[in-house]
Amino acid sequence: MAEEAWIEAKREGPGLDLAAGGRWLVSSAAMLDARLKTLERAFESAPPPQRVASDCSKIEALDTVGAWLLLRL
Repeated sequence: MAEEAWIEAKREGPGLDLAAGGRWLVSSAAMLDARLKTLERAFESAPPPQRVASDCSKIEALDTVGAWLLLRL
């Protein structure tokens, strides 16, 4: 069974680690957009990271809308 779309962010020292998974499809776009905005607000007052790592290996499906949201990262 396919998993609902998700994204997580963890700030450790000068780095930012992002992980994403599930089905990044138009049906999840509103939820993902809200989650991305929440992450943006959470980190906006912090200094910019010196290193950003992203792990998208858990994404099971991706359509054009999902790809656009992923590009926002």
